[in-house]
Amino acid sequence: MLLRNADEQHQASSAASLDTGGSSMTATASGTPGADLENKLAGMSAEEIQKYLSSEEFEKWVRATQANADAAKTVLDKLADSGQFASLRLTDKPNGYGKFLEQYWAESAMRQAGIDPAHWDPAKGVDYNREDIYKVYAFYAELYKNDPRMEWIGMANQVGPTFIAGFEDLAVLHKMADAGQDASEFLADMDPARYAALQSLMNLGAEDLAYYETTFLSMQKQIFTDIGSQHFAFQQGGLAEIERMRAAGLVTDPMDQAWRNIDSVPQYSNPQDYHGLTTTQKQLLHKASYNIADREQNFVIADDYDNIRDRPSGVAFTEAMTVLGKPSIVGADSYYEQFPAADPYLDFGRIPPLGVDVHHGNISVREDRWALIDQDTLGAYEDWLHGRDNPYGEMVKPMPERVDEYRMVPKPVRDLLGAP
Repeated sequence: MLLRNADEQHQASSAASLDTGGSSMTATASGTPGADLENKLAGMSAEEIQKYLSSEEFEKWVRATQANADAAKTVLDKLADSGQFASLRLTDKPNGYGKFLEQYWAESAMRQAGIDPAHWDPAKGVDYNREDIYKVYAFYAELYKNDPRMEWIGMANQVGPTFIAGFEDLAVLHKMADAGQDASEFLADMDPARYAALQSLMNLGAEDLAYYETTFLSMQKQIFTDIGSQHFAFQQGGLAEIERMRAAGLVTDPMDQAWRNIDSVPQYSNPQDYHGLTTTQKQLLHKASYNIADREQNFVIADDYDNIRDRPSGVAFTEAMTVLGKPSIVGADSYYEQFPAADPYLDFGRIPPLGVDVHHGNISVREDRWALIDQDTLGAYEDWLHGRDNPYGEMVKPMPERVDEYRMVPKPVRDLLGAP
């Protein structure tokens, strides 16, 4: 069940005071969070309100409970919709109200997914975040179920096994490096290209492996915070909420167009109803997925891939990742299946020494990665999605089983370290 409406939240939390401990925010006679905030803001200019919304005091209070956050949103939306903040919109970053909206939808989505915003911390690695990692993709499945027009979110669920397998394998390799463990003997049955790629990863130091592990975890959270939260906002408030976020500087032109495309298609609950749409409506949904995928790959996480590749070991790491990686979507090709090099090679001075030309492309390079998604992955996903009677049923199959299919570190190695 999605979040209850704000009024219900307010009634259920009438005792939630604006007193954050030592601050000047004390409860009014009404005792409700919304009334308290209105009293706090009364008499403030728009500029003073914006300054207050960026304060530690407000942030601490609004993050204390979902009821506080909902109450703040009701109050602040009224002010924003009245045009009070219009002159304060910044061109390069959101103002105080925009920052609040960004936080509100991100953390509301986390709570709806069963994730404690205060707990999810990519810097602490896979073991600490494992439950939250899995909850992300379960949440994506529920968002798709509630509105099958939002096709990209279903694709995010479907590629989940690839990402989780990568997270888990990096954590194992990190443990191996910390323990000084050599597991080469367990790789003997691998094909030469994969053996060489995985061996190169095993040879990376603990510091680099920790960096790659936490960076990929951060990328997952960035996608959830930016794009996953917009999906939740659209489901809760429709196009009107997207327009409110756009006015606050949080939604780009291509993303705005994506939501307009989705909103223009009649809502349906049975995925099979897609086949009753007109050709134009189907094209609108495809373009929406295209724009959202573009946002994800070319803006939200593009700099992370660049930072990974720029490390001293980054080229070797990303080349190995390019060889080993394959999207967990039925019918989707790996990079080298889609873009095979013209000339195989055998060169022991390269990584891998046998296989396809790794310098023909690198999945961490924006243009190479987007070419794979644009020319294969997105189309394969849409073929899969529209060819299934119940794609949601596939999305909620036990994730550990789905992940295991894409693990690269052999189970004997994981068992050796006591790792999942």
